[in-house]
Amino acid sequence: MIVPREYLPLVLGPGTHFDSLEDVDRVLPLLIRHWNTIARTLDQGDVYDLYLLKRRSHRLVGADWADAFMRGVDLRSEKWRALIDSKEHGEAILPMMTLAQEKDPELQPLMNPP
Repeated sequence: MIVPREYLPLVLGPGTHFDSLEDVDRVLPLLIRHWNTIARTLDQGDVYDLYLLKRRSHRLVGADWADAFMRGVDLRSEKWRALIDSKEHGEAILPMMTLAQEKDPELQPLMNPP
């Protein structure tokens, strides 16, 4: 379990603050409900479809999502280590790792060769 004080800076951006408790009371339940919807979907063995409909300039929104996913993995890297190191299932996380690296300027020449 990850508590809101750990993930909110990643979700909302560093330095984000709420002006009032009423704002917290509106936003936090929405985030938790979304989290629970995803968890329930996955627990039932279903696939949670991501809807990445908008493009921001030339960047792929999927890379942003994958980067955020990997930041979440980093919050509990010790819990993810068995999957990442697994010879049988480790490749399941490889697409997210690869897509997240599209945001890394040092890797851009590798991702988009001349």
